Amino acid sequence: MIRSLVLRIFLFLLILFALSCSQESQTTKSADPSSADTDQRALKRKVDVNRNEKRVALVIGNGDYKSAPLRNPVNDARAVAKSLRGLGFSVIELTNATQKNMKQAIDRFGKDIRNGGVGLFYYAGHGMQVEGRNYLIPVKANIESENDVEYESIDAGRVMAKMEDAGNRLNIVMLDACRNNPFARSFRSADKGLATVNAPRGTFIAYATAPGSVAADGDGANGVFTLELLEALKTEGAKIEDVFKQVVRGVGNKTSGKQVPWMSSSLDGDFYFRPPVETPALESAGGQDASALDEKPSAVMTDNLSSSDKIYYITAKGKTENMPFNGFGVDCDGYGAEGIKYSEQGMSITIPWGDVKYIIPGSGEAVLKNGSAIKTKGLKPSACKKAGVSQQVTRKVTIAGYKKTVEQEDRVNVSDMKALAFGPDEIGDASERLEAMRIEANYEGMVFVKGGCFQMGDQFGDGDSDEKPVHEVCLDDFYIDKTEVTQRAYRQQTGKSPSRFKGDDRPVELVSWHDAKAYCQKAGKRLPTEAEWEYAARSGGKKEKYAGTSGSPDAYAWYDKNSGKKTHPVAQKKPNGLGLYDMSGNVWEWVSDWYDKSYYASSPRNNPKGLSSGSYRVWRGGSWDFYYDHNIRASDRVRRNPFNRLNYGGFRCAGTP
Repeated sequence: MIRSLVLRIFLFLLILFALSCSQESQTTKSADPSSADTDQRALKRKVDVNRNEKRVALVIGNGDYKSAPLRNPVNDARAVAKSLRGLGFSVIELTNATQKNMKQAIDRFGKDIRNGGVGLFYYAGHGMQVEGRNYLIPVKANIESENDVEYESIDAGRVMAKMEDAGNRLNIVMLDACRNNPFARSFRSADKGLATVNAPRGTFIAYATAPGSVAADGDGANGVFTLELLEALKTEGAKIEDVFKQVVRGVGNKTSGKQVPWMSSSLDGDFYFRPPVETPALESAGGQDASALDEKPSAVMTDNLSSSDKIYYITAKGKTENMPFNGFGVDCDGYGAEGIKYSEQGMSITIPWGDVKYIIPGSGEAVLKNGSAIKTKGLKPSACKKAGVSQQVTRKVTIAGYKKTVEQEDRVNVSDMKALAFGPDEIGDASERLEAMRIEANYEGMVFVKGGCFQMGDQFGDGDSDEKPVHEVCLDDFYIDKTEVTQRAYRQQTGKSPSRFKGDDRPVELVSWHDAKAYCQKAGKRLPTEAEWEYAARSGGKKEKYAGTSGSPDAYAWYDKNSGKKTHPVAQKKPNGLGLYDMSGNVWEWVSDWYDKSYYASSPRNNPKGLSSGSYRVWRGGSWDFYYDHNIRASDRVRRNPFNRLNYGGFRCAGTP
């Protein structure tokens, strides 16, 4: 009886002890913030890294193939580039790129990612595997057999090598290149799609479909893979793996399971295209931030802010940032409290900010969501010097292990913005406009010449022996000056005025080949090749005897018959079919090539540049003082010592898009 009572008391005490221990454990666990704080600090560090690190992307879309052209890759590349710009990437964008263009872009990309951060490569177009290696096919590739692939295309390993050499934290590769091999009939093997890639550590690779399979080009404006990718990139707070899982599901649904994107990853960290919104750091019960207890004393500042109404802007260094938008803090005509105050045709309106797509302050341009474009001095920073955006930021500064909460104002003036917009997609459009403006500024006064193939040489049978044989030449796109370089332009750049026949609008003469080359290079341009010059002179490779006509050249050229033995101001005669003036007559024009009398017999078909060395350079176009109309023919060639400075020799510059 006593033994039974003692046993019951013992069991009762044991239960009480167990309950006490359990409660103490739970109390201790809830009072100790280390676990929750550690998780939150880890997430915040990851988010901070993703938000602040450098992002560089190379985006290429090739579709204009002579054999098996593709409808969507150019659209895909442009859409992806636009989306990535809105996500803070600095984007190198190429469409319908040649092998040379692609190599140059990949080399530039390799340099840009060397300083750390994230590198992203996207390619849409034809791709193929040969003997287990993946090749990306440029436009204008001349592939007749497997042996040609290595020399006419781009080995995808070239991109991987640049990424590995850079040693940055994270690399992303997206290959929408698994389409049918357009050259398969002439190949010994019949491998479809792309092969798997051995990538460096820290690399995420996404294929439009599984290795060895073929992807569809798509029926709409974008390929199926890219269409789903663009949608998935809008997801906030999703890790890269989750973004592409969404792509896999979307593509699978759209194709009824016929196309399944494939992923390969060697990541050892997290990456967010759109980082999650930050949340305030937890404080311990004593008021001191828990992070101060297990981190070395330092001065660390972390922002704590989120907002749904934002303005996106491009800094002077080309980086895309954003900030909450509550107006510009002023009420100027351009940056009013309610919108842009704009006048046209004697009437004034206020364009609400909600109707504005983007603004380029430097030029005073604005594009509206209805598609209209306006230009007004009121949008230039000088018209409203105090215009800017600001936000109050709560910052927690850790100094010597102690935390202090401070309220500070972050402010960015419009004068510090290259462009501003009211959404991530819109800032992408603004970035494209800035790039177009840069090209326009660099190539102001030039004409864009669409590349193509033509018959180069004397097609009329009255030329000299060095104009034969007539042969096919194919050229890439280029720019060329609308007129010969004038004395005004030459003096403004060099400070020199060497010409015999004075006049600001007359072509500069008495310049050597070296003088001409130096001028063009300083202007960010170059001398045209001989082939480019003839193609442009003949209005884009047409069968024209003179620049613009095969009839009488009098209306198009100043030459011995009508010049009065002197030069004349540029652009007084009729232009040729491309809008180029004085390609025949006025002054001879230096081109980049070394002269070789027999060069045409062995000239390369694609983008010939002449010999690598020689004694004489080439003059083209004739002048005011040469043999009636024979030397102003578009095919005529003359050799000259590159050091000659003569009063009937000038030049014009060319440029590469």
